[in-house]
Amino acid sequence: MTKDGNFKVLSHVYGCTAREIEIASALVKGKTLRNISDLMGIRYETVRSHTKSLMGKLNVRTQNQLLLLLGQIGS
Repeated sequence: MTKDGNFKVLSHVYGCTAREIEIASALVKGKTLRNISDLMGIRYETVRSHTKSLMGKLNVRTQNQLLLLLGQIGS
């Protein structure tokens, strides 16, 4: 399974949306929220909202915790 394919578990287990998974993948690749906003052509605030939603669904409190967890899922 590819690294991006590993993130499909986010949908099946945690109920994450396709956009949240897309953002998760970009975060693991080292993109900043601002980079993601520019790449996806969406507002920075929208990326932040999706990131906060991801954090809630994955039950983490900080972006560092989110990145650590996503790194484990994506490897």
